[in-house]
Amino acid sequence: MNIVVTGIGPRCGTSAMMRLLINNGWDPHSVAEQFPHYVAREKNPEGFWDVSKTYLETPTPITLGVNQCIKLWHPYFSYIDWTTVDLMVILHRQDFIKQFKSTDKCAKAEGYHMTIQQYSEILTAVHKNIKEISSLVKQLRIPMRYLRGSPNSVLTKIKEAV
Repeated sequence: MNIVVTGIGPRCGTSAMMRLLINNGWDPHSVAEQFPHYVAREKNPEGFWDVSKTYLETPTPITLGVNQCIKLWHPYFSYIDWTTVDLMVILHRQDFIKQFKSTDKCAKAEGYHMTIQQYSEILTAVHKNIKEISSLVKQLRIPMRYLRGSPNSVLTKIKEAV
């Protein structure tokens, strides 16, 4: 089963989901990089698993092989061949304020400043882009608290979804 991992905004558990999948038999796609160029490692010491800068400089269509996973954010949805994807796992946090504060803290560590308006625009774009591809691929929404509290039940949900 091939999986695209994405989230409703940054800091919602996508890196943890990638680690869970990789630790349970999925292979990260070759364009995935554990520590992309922009990350503040101290904010996520086990890795981010985003697409690499090298790939983004010369993007080509992404085709998933067998039992692969990739974390992909909404600006890059057009890069993937959705016919090779079995499931999109969408992570989200229920507390928007905590998520914004966590995102802001991480952004500052990475040298960025983000306003609440910019963050709101990101969330709006994410929702729009996820909805646009909902007819192309089966989607499963996972609250971050479930990923933290019961990762095995999340794996079961993923396996049952397809």
